[in-house]
Amino acid sequence: MNEMRQLMTIVITPDIEDIVVDWLLERPEIERFNSYQVKSYNKDHSEYTVIEKVTGWKRKIAIRVLFPTETLPEVIREMKIQFANSGIYYRITPFLDEGVI
Repeated sequence: MNEMRQLMTIVITPDIEDIVVDWLLERPEIERFNSYQVKSYNKDHSEYTVIEKVTGWKRKIAIRVLFPTETLPEVIREMKIQFANSGIYYRITPFLDEGVI
C-alpha cells in the first residue's frame, strides 16, 4: 500500500519564488511539484500597490506539492523558521490518487 500523502498548496510572492523552489528541491521526500502564476484576491487592499488596487488583485505564485502525511508537521515548522514573515499562505488537503493516463 502506498504511504499516505497530503497535498500542500503554497501561495507566495514572485520575489521569493526562487528561494522557495530551491528549498523544495532540496527536500528528499519530494519527487516533483508544480508551480503556476495566480491572481490573488483579498478584501483588504491596504498592502496593495496603486495598480493592484485598480486591478483588484496581486500577482502570486502557487506551488502544489505532495508530502508524506507524517512529515507535514516538520515541514510546516521548518517553513515557519526559514520563511518567517514572508507572507506565505499554505493549505493542506487530503490526497486520494495520482497516475498517468
